[in-house]
Amino acid sequence: MRNHSRQDLFRYLRGDLSEPEKKRVEGHLKTCGKCNEFLAFVGNFNTTLKEMAEAELQSETACPNPGSLVAFQAGELDEKTARLVRQHTVFCKDCLEELYLLRQAEESRPIKADTSVARTSPTEWRRFVEKLQDSVVDLGRKYGLNTLIGPYRILSEVPRFGQHMRGAYFKKPQIASKSIQVEVGKNLYAITVATSEHADRIMCEVSTLRQSAKRPLDISVHSASGEELNTARTNEDGFSHFAVSGRSLPDELLLLTLNLEHAEQHVLFHVPLEKLSAISKLSYTERTIVELVAQGFGTEAISKKISVSQQAVKEHLSSIFHTLGISDVAALEHYAADFGPFNRKGE
Repeated sequence: MRNHSRQDLFRYLRGDLSEPEKKRVEGHLKTCGKCNEFLAFVGNFNTTLKEMAEAELQSETACPNPGSLVAFQAGELDEKTARLVRQHTVFCKDCLEELYLLRQAEESRPIKADTSVARTSPTEWRRFVEKLQDSVVDLGRKYGLNTLIGPYRILSEVPRFGQHMRGAYFKKPQIASKSIQVEVGKNLYAITVATSEHADRIMCEVSTLRQSAKRPLDISVHSASGEELNTARTNEDGFSHFAVSGRSLPDELLLLTLNLEHAEQHVLFHVPLEKLSAISKLSYTERTIVELVAQGFGTEAISKKISVSQQAVKEHLSSIFHTLGISDVAALEHYAADFGPFNRKGE
């Protein structure tokens, strides 16, 4: 049975569910450990209500920034600031859920570095990469925000480089992007990987979310066969960006090794360059049509949404089929719904 939505659980705690809804949730709670764990976590915060003076109970305080929530979860805030965050979180279900997700991420054990193998040959590197396949981050897949992939959590799936990147090439359009949360030692980082508009360049960004140890993070980038593609180091602001050529990834796998003195973490990305390259040949209108197909719209509905005739939509679809090597609308719908860059429903 699937987990109940957080909204249902919050309404259950507040007593806002109808009797049939309440019975359904309670029946689910008898068999769902994850939902019970979340309710216990929320209940722990609700006990704060009894500890606060009436003057402290202010529901309309501003949400703390993400860094403060990370520091609160890590126990790194001073007592006064931590109390303010806790007081706010009692009333803000969004911040409360964010803290719960942070706790889950911390409890997920990170992959340990394999220091027993020198990994000097392509064969040894491939064996090492195979061990990381269970937690590979696929740029062509739609996960959903806050999804845990092994020890990593999805922070964003929409390209966002334009407002952060300092190199001119980072400001061009991207096709696919993933931002994940990664822990190295006691430090917490956001790692973003995206492909350029023509899928010929892979761009990476590292930014620091929590810094217990104020030391630079060393980053090395390898192919699955062990070829070193680039190296970088975070600056005094805890930030770094770099890029590699898509031609350097014949197997479409990109391995980032993050090193902080004695702590090391490895993150494996799958970059479906062949598919992305085909997508890059589609026009803006054709990409829009594919996104609408992924959301279940038919020819007539698509023609109304983009203000063209149904015949024009059919002609665009014929061009899309040829470019992507797809035979009909049913095959395109399956392709688009399965492929993250097109499946944008709900964003």
